Amino acid sequence: MLTKDLLHFSTRQGRIKPRFIDPDNAPLLELAEALVATAKASIGEGQGDLEESLLALAAAAPQKKLGDGLVKLVLDRVEVEGPNPEAQAERLKAHHTASGILSGLPEGTTLAGYQAALDQAFLGRLGEVREGLYADLPARRAVKEVQLEDGAALLHRYNLALAQSFLLYAQRVVVLLESPPKLELRRVFRWLKFCRLVAEIEKVQDNLQISVEGPAAMFASAKRYGLALAMFVEILPILPRWQLNAEVELPRRPVATLVLDQKLGLSSPLRAGLGHVPEEVENTLAKLESDELFELERAPEPRPIGVGGLLVPDLALTEKKSGRRVIIELFHPWHQGALEQRLRGLKERPDPELLLGVDRALAKDPAVKARLEDEAQVFLFNSFPGERVLKDAVRRWIKAEA
Repeated sequence: MLTKDLLHFSTRQGRIKPRFIDPDNAPLLELAEALVATAKASIGEGQGDLEESLLALAAAAPQKKLGDGLVKLVLDRVEVEGPNPEAQAERLKAHHTASGILSGLPEGTTLAGYQAALDQAFLGRLGEVREGLYADLPARRAVKEVQLEDGAALLHRYNLALAQSFLLYAQRVVVLLESPPKLELRRVFRWLKFCRLVAEIEKVQDNLQISVEGPAAMFASAKRYGLALAMFVEILPILPRWQLNAEVELPRRPVATLVLDQKLGLSSPLRAGLGHVPEEVENTLAKLESDELFELERAPEPRPIGVGGLLVPDLALTEKKSGRRVIIELFHPWHQGALEQRLRGLKERPDPELLLGVDRALAKDPAVKARLEDEAQVFLFNSFPGERVLKDAVRRWIKAEA
């Protein structure tokens, strides 16, 4: 993502016009190649030195915001060494030694006298100790890996990041998919759940409309939710025809409309896959796939709900003995509005095959807690439900419905 000060755009008649760049522009491509090459050549060197080198190169960009934005995106794709606990312990030990010597010096001792006492305490290694005091700070941590292919990939990522960053300030986002191919549509639904978003999905003839509340319309978890919403946009460029409309409220600016579509030529980084599945999630799903009593569906088909609506389940479990199938939809801390809507829908149109999982962080809210009392189709979990939580919840619901 790009920070607010790096957003390059203009506003005209209430509409945001992001200043996308031409990925085929020769001078920009040359600059991007130099930035990526410099990053790859820095492996083993300090991150601070890399940042200085990148900023020096970026000064050649036609606009400062563009140059600084490219540098940020390069640094975002750089993996560095983690903190060194041994270095932290050595620094703390050195500080204790130095403060102890300082407090024990006789009155009137000069700076040279203090330094001599320090050198003696450190066995003549004062210079070496000083050099190592801050060796593990972020700027000095060594670069391990650079996750960028080439300059062209960097320029395409800049355009996508520019589009995504406005959604961190969106009030509401509506995506229209025109006659989406079935395979690509399944990937969109899977990515929607991977981003842990709950959306209103309406089918109009061969088109689909996906509506999602934006972070600017929320009171809690807005930043985390905004990042999830921005991440969802990465899947849209794989579709042949799509349009996104968002009402955006940037700080100290009136609400304006952002419109994106396939004509902009945005490129998705997800063509090869759908992102990294967290280890705890993959472990849970793998255990369920090998379970003798249940059969798991990782990506169940969307389920009709209401009039012309669709529900996208997170997963489904079928009890092999009874043949009872239960689909599961998960609600995370930023899903209060969507949860309220789903509970109302279940009251109006009961669905005995649907089970709702609610993150305990969301259930802590007094209003939500009161709403969930006596809700038989709800179970609680932490972050992501484990194998035991899921199986116990399904068993209880099947027994209750027997």
